[in-house]
Amino acid sequence: MAGLKGVTAVLALALKVAMLAAFAIGGLAVGRPAIVGVLLAAILLVVLILVWGAFLAPRAARRLSFPARFGVEFALVGASAAALWAAGHEQSAIALGVLIVARFGLGLATGLDRDGL
Repeated sequence: MAGLKGVTAVLALALKVAMLAAFAIGGLAVGRPAIVGVLLAAILLVVLILVWGAFLAPRAARRLSFPARFGVEFALVGASAAALWAAGHEQSAIALGVLIVARFGLGLATGLDRDGL
């Protein structure tokens, strides 16, 4: 089980990085002209980082409890896949969606999401 927990933790970290990249790609692709895309990408990343730091981070002062934290995190990474789709990267969005399902399934199966991943 320890190996599975390690895989789950690595996958969770990879998804957090992918989520940041996906929101940046989505903001850049949707915003026209280019300066609007850059500003939108920056705003999306700042909002995402603030929400994560305030409510989802392990040391957040107002960290949400398990069911709410799980739902908000799932919604954020799901929205990142939607941002990729909106940017025209459908295959990447599908691959990210598969990884999201795998990560959350493993997180629930190993108990890491309840214990605080």
